[in-house]
Amino acid sequence: MRLPKLAIENYQFTIIMVALLTLSGIVSFVTMPRSEDPAVTPPGSNVIVVYPGATPEDMERLVVDPIEEGLNELEDIHKFDTVIEDGLMVVSIEFTADSDADDKYSDVLQKVNRARNDLPDDILMLDVMKWSISDVISLQLALSSDSALYQELDNKADALKTRL
Repeated sequence: MRLPKLAIENYQFTIIMVALLTLSGIVSFVTMPRSEDPAVTPPGSNVIVVYPGATPEDMERLVVDPIEEGLNELEDIHKFDTVIEDGLMVVSIEFTADSDADDKYSDVLQKVNRARNDLPDDILMLDVMKWSISDVISLQLALSSDSALYQELDNKADALKTRL
């Protein structure tokens, strides 16, 4: 009961404190950083192997199995995808959102480097890449015409860009 009485008796002080708190809130809101497309970085990596002349069966037996054996030991895997074609293998690993992207990337590198001794010597390329959703283009448009001049297409593109 003393606090309300104190606030009423010293109303000038109360008004000044409310004004200062309101002003600091407005300043904080105005200076707060914001982004239209904030960078979202879920941890993930791709392992790409190019082995020319290998059939998908050879790729699976000689390349995919040793690499996946090591990668399956990793923790916090959310999604694991492997694509095999003639002479090409791509493993995409997505980790849980609360995982540290740099730590998981170094874990993937470590597992792939361990598996390197079990891989064929004549592999053309072995690459590990870290990726993020913010690296992906979300919208891409192209204008084309058989009859329109370049300048007309350029003007239409500018008008479309303004509308978007």
